[in-house]
Amino acid sequence: MLLPSSRQKKTHRSSNALGNTALSTLGLGASQRASEYSGMTGIELLDDGLDAFAIRKVLLENAERSIDLQYYIWHDDLTGNLMLEQVRAAAGRGVRVRLLLDDNGIAGLDDVLRWMADLPNIEVRLFNPFRSRRFKPLDFLFRFRRANRRMHSKSFTVDNQVTIVGGRNIGDEYFAAKREGMFADLDAVCIGPVVQEVSDCFDQFWNSPLAVPIEALVPEVAETRAQKLETRISRLTGGMQSVSYGKQVVEGSLLGRIERGEIELTWALVQLVSDPPEKGLAARETGGPLLDALTGIIGEPTKELLIVSAYFVPTKNGANALAGMAKRGVDVRVLTNSYASTDVGAVHAGYAKHRNLLIQAGVQLFEVPAPDDEPKTVRKFVRTGSREQDGTPGSTLHAKAFSVDGTRLFVGSLNFDPRSFSLNTELGIVIDNAALAKQMRQAFDDTIARNTYRVVLDDDELGWIDARDDEPVIERIEPGTTFLSRMLVRVLERFPIDWLL
Repeated sequence: MLLPSSRQKKTHRSSNALGNTALSTLGLGASQRASEYSGMTGIELLDDGLDAFAIRKVLLENAERSIDLQYYIWHDDLTGNLMLEQVRAAAGRGVRVRLLLDDNGIAGLDDVLRWMADLPNIEVRLFNPFRSRRFKPLDFLFRFRRANRRMHSKSFTVDNQVTIVGGRNIGDEYFAAKREGMFADLDAVCIGPVVQEVSDCFDQFWNSPLAVPIEALVPEVAETRAQKLETRISRLTGGMQSVSYGKQVVEGSLLGRIERGEIELTWALVQLVSDPPEKGLAARETGGPLLDALTGIIGEPTKELLIVSAYFVPTKNGANALAGMAKRGVDVRVLTNSYASTDVGAVHAGYAKHRNLLIQAGVQLFEVPAPDDEPKTVRKFVRTGSREQDGTPGSTLHAKAFSVDGTRLFVGSLNFDPRSFSLNTELGIVIDNAALAKQMRQAFDDTIARNTYRVVLDDDELGWIDARDDEPVIERIEPGTTFLSRMLVRVLERFPIDWLL
């Protein structure tokens, strides 16, 4: 890896996605596939962490013109640094790189990102940056209304020809690179008309006053420090852990299918829905542009509503709306984390207080078991186990998706919670395809039903049916909780904190 040859500051100005990329390798491949499906987008859903990393690796290695990456979290870990290494390699080939990250999710990366911004062909901007680089919590204390609004949108676009959108951030837990603390997630790789929509959305964020060049926030990295960073990253990405993980990626089914040209895309009408960057400055605490767009596209469910939401906080109004649907005969089913599997305990309180109302109305609730539970699940949309071998720890649910009336499917960054609706910017796609919607229904009918806790009311008391056992029984005490944790949840239920969750 070469150090920057020049320490001169770059000129920061507005820029847009490159429009002349149709003759790139990815462009030619995309146009060849899309020629038979005028106006439609080709989609491959990615529910496997290794596959999700593999496709990103292939795209970065084959980038010829541009790379536009927008993420809420980018970890300073193995997969995070492997991807930064690939980004730097692409820039070295002359590829223009624009890296847009939320400032709340880049712990430990200030110097690395500042160093990268000095490299040719790379620009780095931070969304809604904190004034204090060392003590970011102070901004939450003194600038709470502003600091509490984050860019939760996620997109990964190469050569303005292929894009990936969904729930994954960049880090080991999202790409099955660690044995514990893994996230079961879902995103979609797309070619076709929706790619330009994603690029236009990225440009809006990139050129927003809220997206600040990192040079304005982080001091220039000295040559000696740059050399140390290079050495550290080289050791991390070239070490035994990297070799072992790389072997798993190579052996994964998707990478082999890509190399053999065996990827069979699903073609459908797809619409992008997104909040604008200005939502980071908005004063209102309810609703949002994305929610309004979703309502207009999808309408009111009449037969079926299937929700997968890692953080499910319906609020009183949302719970009443779901209950009303169920009472009208709509099949409403929800998959979310249990208390034992969630990584944000307070969120569980925002969900738990509505369980009785929802179940009484006929809503079916399913909760992902604790990651260290013995039974495993390896299926579409939900992955509560690893494919490596039996007995490995499971995963916390992080996916965000829902299906309406067996015809439309949403995949994106949007959780069913007030934070997603009112505070953070979100992004996703609505897929008009009955086959994919049916796939989600089958997941609920089979995989989810067999590998989760079904929350029920028995003698007016909550119970949890563990269908994973040969003889399912109702557990009277919430699985994975202690007396103290249950008391804490009950206390939090009484506080008006839903809008924070």
